[in-house]
Amino acid sequence: MLTLRRSLLAGLFTSSLLGIATGAKALSIETITEPFTGTDTAVQVVLTEEGGDIRVTATVTLGLADLRGVYLDIGNDALLSGMSADGEFVTSSRFLADHVIDLGHGSNLHGGGTPCPCDIGVELGTPGIGKDDIQTTSFLLHASAPLTLADFTDQLVGVRVTSVGPDADSRGGSAKLAGRLPDTVPVPEPDPGFLLAVGLSVLGYAGRRTRSG
Repeated sequence: MLTLRRSLLAGLFTSSLLGIATGAKALSIETITEPFTGTDTAVQVVLTEEGGDIRVTATVTLGLADLRGVYLDIGNDALLSGMSADGEFVTSSRFLADHVIDLGHGSNLHGGGTPCPCDIGVELGTPGIGKDDIQTTSFLLHASAPLTLADFTDQLVGVRVTSVGPDADSRGGSAKLAGRLPDTVPVPEPDPGFLLAVGLSVLGYAGRRTRSG
């Protein structure tokens, strides 16, 4: 009977720990990029681990602007070999250590204060807002080896936007922005629901043990 109880306890703890692992929130790091030249605006760039890939999400957070390109550095240049970018608005991409600054069609980060030449460049959409007007979008970076947030910590980020303005009637500006990602990866926090399940499992077992004793 004691062996059975121990087995049950081990099973409860194992299932609870598995629940915590699967319930952990996805890891992400982010920065707010600001103009080093051009019209006043801001773009939030968030990187999230996703099954060995990195999802990059860019969102205009000040005024209106059409996202045209995202540029990134990476800590390990060897990961650039075979890298690709996939997303709804991805037009083109380039991966070459310290050589990416101009993706064509107006998507570039030339100018004083630029974070580039960078290692990664992803062109978004088309010139102008006639065919698309991208205020927020995401794309997935995939490499031949698994990517983690640690590959991008303390790295520079650049963003190119056009059709910038405070409102829909004043969008004649453009901007080139830069920012830096945090230098550490946050510790994952388990979902509170799974922590509660662990507590209830332990309390339930303790109660059964007390009654049986």
